[in-house]
This record gives sequence, structure tokens and C-alpha cells, in this order.
Amino acid sequence: MIATRPDLLLVAAVFVAIGCESDDSDVDPPKAAFSFASDNNFLAPTLVTFSNESTGAKEYLWDFGDGSPTSNNINPSHQYHNPGKYAVTLIASNETLVNQVTKEINIGALPLADFSFESDNFFQAPTTLTFTNNSQHAETFQWDFGDGQYSTEQHPTHEYTSPGDYVVELIAKNEFGQSGSSEEVEIIAASSEQSSLQKLLNTWTLTSAILDGTPRTSDFAGLVLTISGTFTSPGGTYSYSFTGTRPNPSPWPASGTWKFDADPTLQIIRLDDGQKMNYSLENNDKQLIIQFNYQGAGFAGGRIQEVAGNWEFVFGK
Repeated sequence: MIATRPDLLLVAAVFVAIGCESDDSDVDPPKAAFSFASDNNFLAPTLVTFSNESTGAKEYLWDFGDGSPTSNNINPSHQYHNPGKYAVTLIASNETLVNQVTKEINIGALPLADFSFESDNFFQAPTTLTFTNNSQHAETFQWDFGDGQYSTEQHPTHEYTSPGDYVVELIAKNEFGQSGSSEEVEIIAASSEQSSLQKLLNTWTLTSAILDGTPRTSDFAGLVLTISGTFTSPGGTYSYSFTGTRPNPSPWPASGTWKFDADPTLQIIRLDDGQKMNYSLENNDKQLIIQFNYQGAGFAGGRIQEVAGNWEFVFGK
């Protein structure tokens, strides 16, 4: 339903009242009619020219439906700056009678395709990208992710499993046309440090502790190791902490920081004292073995029992 401005209805009502009181049967009633054309296929901004095709009228009142001032011109032109549907009303009148007609003009806009994206792990394969669609004036979308996969979702996600350069294209469409936008996405191979960190990040429960071949598990009853941190770039610093029993003294502080050594898949360095350690993951990464030669005095009080020597700690999850 097309809405009409109240002030125009009032004008029409006044003319109708005058016409009803007139006995002049020689005056033909006016018939309001018009057509219109655009200078650019009705794409905003556009200049619309109105052709007045009314009959039996001497005065005219135009409402262009966008809140702009009305016009009394016979054949006006009007600039529409924004897309939208506008109800244009023409009131035609003569000495005694009035007639009006309303037509809808649909002013459109070509879509403008635009998007951004982010990775869940610094664009290292395998990685999932989230695409944010920033297109304007679009109704439907066609995504080409550059790897043979497609989507029509507005804000899709997509997983890239292999390193490479992928050209992602978005085509945005509406009834007036379409536009496209493309971006190159570089997916890199995951660093050995990142993949190693992901395997270590967990809470690990001690299953055995051995010093120079002698079991020492009972000295670490209920020991739990928590490894935490976030990868941002190679050479990063991460954290560890213990809960449970540690002997006095202990080859481990209660908490501290660490980083990977030359081979991230095998070696780490405890930053508290520079202690180098070898580690391995067994049983489908469910068992963590840490081995190191410790020559310090320990990290808890006075020296009560021997802690120097070759240690092996085995943790499970």
C-alpha cells in the first residue's frame, strides 16, 4: 500500500468540497496522470523527469515522496539521492474540481561487493577462515574460495587444509546488477613450534619419576603439570605450573616459564634456570616423557635428599 502525505489529502479534500458545491456543469472534471523517466535507469543518485499527462486541469501539486518540498511545475524534474521506494503523488485541479494519482518509483543502487577475513591460527594450514561480508545494496552472494569450493552464505567460514595462495572472490547481486571483489589469501605451512605447542598444551598427571635408574615416584605423589600459553610467532615464551607433592628440594620449581630449543619437536629450555630438557610424546600424544640432567641444589628449602642427576618424568592425560 502506498502512503500519501496528510497535507496533500487536506488539499484534495478542500478541492472536492468546492467541487461538490458548484453547479457549473460546463466544467469537465480533471484527470490526473503522469509518466516518468530516469537519466540512468533509476540508479541512485538519479534525476527523474516527470511528464504531466493530466487533462482538464489548470493547477498542479507534486509530492515526490522523499520529504522534499512540493512543486507546482507542470513537468518537474527531481533528484533522488538514495535508493528506496518513493510514492509520487500528483494532484490536478481546475476551478472547481480536483483529482489525484499516486505512483511508486523504485530507485535502486548497484551492489558494492566488499569483504574481510581472519584466521583461527595465523593462516597456518590447516586453518579455518571466517569471512565477514561488508557488501552494500546486495541481496544474494556467490563466494569462490579459490580451491574449488563455493558458498552462497552471507558470512561463510571455510577451511584450507594445504599451504598456498588462494584468490577468494565475492560476487554480490541485486535486481539492478552485480559487482565483484577479490582478495588473495596466503596459507602457510604450520611451524613445527606451533604444532608442537598445540600437543603440549594440556594438564598432565605424573605416572612415574626416575632418578639415575632409581624410582622416585612416591616423592611426587599426585603431581600434576599444567602447560599453558598462546603461539604468536616462533621463539615465544610459555608457562608451566605444578600442583601436588614435590620433594624438598625438587628439580622443579612450583611454576615458571619455558620456550622451545633448537628442535621444537624434541627440546625445550626452562627459563628459570636455563635447564635444557628433552621431551617426547608417545601413545598418540597421550604420554609426555621429559628427561634432563639436573645439577642444581633444588627449588625448595635446604638439601634433604639427592636431586642432582639424570631425571625422567613420565606424564599421562
